[in-house]
Amino acid sequence: MKKILVPTDFSENAIAAANFAAQLARATSAGLILLHTETNQVAIAESTMVLDTDPAIIRKSEQQLQQQAQLLQEQFNLNEPIQTLCLVGNLSLVLNRAIKNNQVDLVVMGTKGASNLMTKFVGTNTVSFIKTAICPVLIIPPATTYTPIQRIAYASDFQSDERQLLHQLFNISESLKAEVYVVNIKSERQLKTITDAQALYYMQKEFPEYNLHINQIKENNVVKGLQEFVVQNNIQLLAVAMHERNFLEDFFHKSITRQLALEAQFPLLSLPAHPYYGQPELKHNTYW
Repeated sequence: MKKILVPTDFSENAIAAANFAAQLARATSAGLILLHTETNQVAIAESTMVLDTDPAIIRKSEQQLQQQAQLLQEQFNLNEPIQTLCLVGNLSLVLNRAIKNNQVDLVVMGTKGASNLMTKFVGTNTVSFIKTAICPVLIIPPATTYTPIQRIAYASDFQSDERQLLHQLFNISESLKAEVYVVNIKSERQLKTITDAQALYYMQKEFPEYNLHINQIKENNVVKGLQEFVVQNNIQLLAVAMHERNFLEDFFHKSITRQLALEAQFPLLSLPAHPYYGQPELKHNTYW
C-alpha cells in the first residue's frame, strides 16, 4: 500500500478520518493525499443551472487544505509531505479520477448522519461514492480512535468467488502486517449453492502462502454474530464485499446488511468488485 487518499469537507467527521488516515499512512509508510471538491452545479427550483465556481471559494478551500495538511504533518510526523488537491465537479467522478491518476491504493472517508437507514451510518456522499469506487474504501465511524490494525476480519458468504476480493484485502493486510480472519456466519437466511467444506478447500488452495484463520459461526442473527466475533477476537477492522448492484445489499440479506452498517462501531472496509488496477492471475479455474 503506497498511497492513501482522504476526501475532506473540513467537517469534524472528515477531520477525524484524516487523523486516522495519517496514522495509517505513518504505520505503512504510505503517501497521503487530501482532496476537497467544489461542485459547479446549483439547484434552482426543479432545474439545475451549471455555473462557474467562484475563484475566491477555490482559493479559500486551497488555504484550508494547506492548513489541514500542515497540522497533520506536524501532529503525526509523517515521512513525506502531504499532497493536496482542490478540484471541481461531482464527488464520485472526481474521486475516481484522482484515484486512477495518482495510483491510490485506499480511500479513507469519514461519516455523518442522515435521515434514512442506509445513509444514517455512512452519509449520503459516502454511500454514493462507495457504489462506484474503483479501489477499497475504509469507512471511519464517528468517535473512532486509531489503534494499530493487527487483526482484520473478512465477512464471507461462502457462496461467491471471493478470490479477487481477498487479493485486494491481502494487499492491505500485508502493509499493516495484520492477520486475516475469514468469518462465515451460518444462518437460515443463507442459500446453499456449495458446501462449506468446498469453500474452505478452495480458499486454502488459492492462498497457501497466507496463514488464514477461517471461522464458521452458527448464529441466525448475522449482525450479532459478526459483532460478537469482532469483540471476542479483538478485531480492529471488518472487511466486506461491495457487489455490483448495491453496497452490501446482496451480501447476506438486505435488512441484515443495512443493520450491520447502521450498528457498526469499528472501521469498515469496502472492497470493490472491479478495482481500477485490474486483477492478478488466478491460480485455479475451478472454484465456487
